Amino acid sequence: MTHHRAIAYGVDVGGLGLKAVKVGLSDAGLERLTSKKIVLADGDRSEEGILKAIAGVLRQLGAGPQATIGLAVAGSIRKSDGLLLEAANFPAWKNFALADRLAEFFETPTVSIDNDANLFLRGEADFGAARGFESCLGLTLGTGLGGGLMIDRKIYRGHRGLAGEVGHVVYDPNGPKCGCGAHGCIEQYASTQFLWREGRLRCTDLMAGVSKAETGWRLAAAARDGLVTARQLFVDLGQHLGTAIAGVLNLLDVESVLIGGGLENSYDLFGLKFEQVLRARVFTGIGDDLIIARAELGDDAGALGAAAMASQF
Repeated sequence: MTHHRAIAYGVDVGGLGLKAVKVGLSDAGLERLTSKKIVLADGDRSEEGILKAIAGVLRQLGAGPQATIGLAVAGSIRKSDGLLLEAANFPAWKNFALADRLAEFFETPTVSIDNDANLFLRGEADFGAARGFESCLGLTLGTGLGGGLMIDRKIYRGHRGLAGEVGHVVYDPNGPKCGCGAHGCIEQYASTQFLWREGRLRCTDLMAGVSKAETGWRLAAAARDGLVTARQLFVDLGQHLGTAIAGVLNLLDVESVLIGGGLENSYDLFGLKFEQVLRARVFTGIGDDLIIARAELGDDAGALGAAAMASQF
């Protein structure tokens, strides 16, 4: 039987639900012990509601007073005090001291908190596809385009804690308005937002009655079935992503790029174009030995990264 010297808990607060994990540090290294997933009800979306929901799922995993807890949240988190300034999936949350209030709830000194894309990369670096990488740009392609940056095996968060927001680098200043308020962010050309917007124009019959949440898999299925217009959407997404990320890599010169998020499942449709364009557009010295990897942990990555961050394993 493996003896665990330390236990930590991680929770990924997603737009639709919570994913929680319990990990342990043993002589063999980090191990995932148990996990739990719940769907959020409407009542769980208030500040009090989310605190109760998180506490409930942690208790189901055995967490009690003095537990070591980390949180991954899609939002802007200030490095100086961990304040959640805003969260795209929870518009009512503004300047929400989620970590501090959860710490009070659990009578534990601190609860660690970070952006979900940062912790996606941390999880993959400790448990998944980014093990062994010294530096990496992590991309989460889903409803939006999230980014995390690892330099010298450490997540780089920037002066204010807001670094890595690749999705909000402006790609076309005359482009569509983004949720952040700017126009033409990369996110508008390499995410479900792009597939939803362009899919309704180019694949009108297919997209009739399809919700934004269903868009990715519906278009991917049609593309694999030979619908040329659907296939071209993914090729275009790959072209946009490759063009934009080439510029980011010329700035950062990292060893590797890691592709994750829900749209990673459609990499067979956009990956070839993405890699071709990226390698053609970056500086020769970067393109020659750049590693492009696909995430391994699915929707566990953020919660695992949160647990690793909290414990500083």
